[in-house]
Amino acid sequence: IRQLMARDMGISELMDLSDLTSLEWLDLRDNQIRDLSPLAPLRSLTRLFLSGNEVATFGPLGSFPVLEWLVIGDNPARDIGAVADLPGLKDLSLDLNQSEGEPLVIREMESRGVVTEVDSPEPKTFFSKPPSTQKQDEH
Repeated sequence: IRQLMARDMGISELMDLSDLTSLEWLDLRDNQIRDLSPLAPLRSLTRLFLSGNEVATFGPLGSFPVLEWLVIGDNPARDIGAVADLPGLKDLSLDLNQSEGEPLVIREMESRGVVTEVDSPEPKTFFSKPPSTQKQDEH
């Protein structure tokens, strides 16, 4: 399985996901999930959608080496520092309340080319990194 959509399924607790190590795309929006630690084995994730849950901390997300898209708005957690150093992150969507406490983290991420989408009260779901504007050498 490479993609799994479990949006608005009433999920409050994640089970053991260690058999889904090839999962690249996971949509868990609009559930009641509090603990993200069961996601730890999913190191192949490139897109993760978690908005509309009850997540208390984003700490467990700090170990995803290839995560590119992350949607975390509309959660009680306010500390986004755990996701600041994700090496592959290109796009981050969070809500206004989360961004208020972390302006330096957001600025640092944007300086590395991470596109941050801040919305209130509903974060946008999809966005993309602007195309490269490299100049080609003229011959």
